[in-house]
Amino acid sequence: MIYGRELSRIKKRIDGLHNKGVLNGKEIYFFGASDNTKQLISIIKKKGYETKGIIDNDHMKQGGFMCGRLINSVESIEIKKNSLVFIYSFFDMEMIGQLLSIGWEIRQIICLSDKEYSTFYYLNEARLGRKIYKKIEFPESTEMMFICPYTGTGDIYLIGCFWKEYIRRINIQSYRFVVVSKACAKVAKLFDIENIHVISSVECEQLIRYYMMFPEKLNIKILNDGWAQINANQTEWFRGYKGLYFMNLFRKFVFSLPDDIVPVHPELKNVSTSINSIFDEKKLKQNKTIVISPYSNTLADLPWLFWERLAKKLQELDYKVCTNSSGDEEPPIKNTQGVFFSLDVAPQFIEKAGYFIGVRSGFCDVISGAKAKKVVLYDKHNKFYMCSAFDYFNLKEMELSNDTFEIEFDHDCLDETINTICNIISS
Repeated sequence: MIYGRELSRIKKRIDGLHNKGVLNGKEIYFFGASDNTKQLISIIKKKGYETKGIIDNDHMKQGGFMCGRLINSVESIEIKKNSLVFIYSFFDMEMIGQLLSIGWEIRQIICLSDKEYSTFYYLNEARLGRKIYKKIEFPESTEMMFICPYTGTGDIYLIGCFWKEYIRRINIQSYRFVVVSKACAKVAKLFDIENIHVISSVECEQLIRYYMMFPEKLNIKILNDGWAQINANQTEWFRGYKGLYFMNLFRKFVFSLPDDIVPVHPELKNVSTSINSIFDEKKLKQNKTIVISPYSNTLADLPWLFWERLAKKLQELDYKVCTNSSGDEEPPIKNTQGVFFSLDVAPQFIEKAGYFIGVRSGFCDVISGAKAKKVVLYDKHNKFYMCSAFDYFNLKEMELSNDTFEIEFDHDCLDETINTICNIISS
């Protein structure tokens, strides 16, 4: 994922291309099916541009979908005069060379990468980070500041599942819990985590720069198993190796907890007033409403037609179908209602609805303990480092849920997947 100052730089660059009319009338492609690409697609969509397709050299990704677009090989794309391709990668020079060798022109390639940072830049970032540290530090003596640098709500939920046991073991009484979005703060509140402080991703980046200057002097703990800003992300390529799946690495490298410590879901508060108002407004039915969540920031997703056909079949079974939608960026599925509810009431909302269907995402972590019929989908061909996405992220292996129906789908058999889901829901 792209964070902080780098994300601001890229948005400014795209603003410039937009203002100059460079993107007008272009068939836009992205080279590389990654989390970064999802962010970039979202950025240009806000400017009114649709993505024509995604290309990637990884045979395991080809044939899958990202943001509703088919992932193709580089060679399979028809190069037109109005074709344009974006690149954001450490391997940008190799990728540019490959495109030029098969007929793309240099004017058709927009490289968003920027690896040139000076020592002065990093020192200045650390100076700004010191100001942030002083601003959010307790007026009195503070034992520890915990920083959660990622925007993923699923990661915050997992932190919450171990939080009470963790602070008990390290005997921490007072702390600051720093997150980079209001959504993350909402998830943290599910677990009654105290002293939550929200800063921007840019401020978080600066704060970490300051920590890197004085790691022995500052009472800071970064709750991540290998944040790339700090080191070479040394745990990254252990993912999936010999059974080292998400929960194993998270438990060991973030908290140093033994294997017998299991994640604990939060005790859900009574929030019936706020939930009932949404049900009344949208005319939803208790225990007869299916919440569909088609969006994911990390894993492969499904074509839009799949969700439309699934929603239609579920409606024919007399269920009320709605889409977990945050607005224009994540619009509701055709002929379904868009619903938006705060993450700190998400498990209760799903319990009242009775049903949930979604592609694997951080939201699935947040509602994994909800007492409802839940279906979570994984692309059968979606590889995640040394294993499949299903092996690494499935809720049962992560000890988050034993009652969720977790299905690996094949893009050549989507009708079969729809029928399987309908059978599960109606059984």
